Amino acid sequence: MDFLLLIVAVPMLFFMATWTLVTAYRILHPEEPLPLEQHPAEKRRRATAHGVPVPVGARDIREDQRYRRTTAVYQFYEGDSDGLPLQWREDLWLRRN
Repeated sequence: MDFLLLIVAVPMLFFMATWTLVTAYRILHPEEPLPLEQHPAEKRRRATAHGVPVPVGARDIREDQRYRRTTAVYQFYEGDSDGLPLQWREDLWLRRN
């Protein structure tokens, strides 16, 4: 019985201690964001704009698509909009849980 407890408890305590230390380290030393001009995606966009061929991977393509979606202007039948139409927001407010 002691052997079974040892086989289960020691690895669990090890993983819990590791998780605690990593979490504490990440809280005390948060990751510093890069300035926008040093971000790899921004460097790639600048190189592409100047006509320099740049190798890209699947992650780069997904990031470019996400960037295009966030910078795209939302349009609906009444003209340009920077968000949801007021009627949609009112409808969402009425349907909230």
